[in-house]
Amino acid sequence: MSMQDRKIALIVAADEPALFFTSIKAAESYLETIDVENYEYSAAYDPDGRLYQIGTSGKRVVITPERDQPSDPAALKALLLGFLSEIGEPGSEADSLETLIKRCERYVSA
Repeated sequence: MSMQDRKIALIVAADEPALFFTSIKAAESYLETIDVENYEYSAAYDPDGRLYQIGTSGKRVVITPERDQPSDPAALKALLLGFLSEIGEPGSEADSLETLIKRCERYVSA
């Protein structure tokens, strides 16, 4: 996958502490229903901080936009800063959300 194909479309808060995906479909294929049912993923965001709900339908993972929740770019920024710190490449509060997301593109899971 080239760098140009690694654009992040969805960020999932997890034990890692974050997983990055190029599409909702990629995230639905990658995440396991048992983990969703065990609440392993606490939140999901698009790059603008819009919240997504992670659920299951039978043996499938289903990710849908949270229609009743406002965007939370501050929470997404905190998640990205935590991820970068965890992997030994700390960011700064002064970094823009766009800058932090760009720094995370090489960690796309699927």
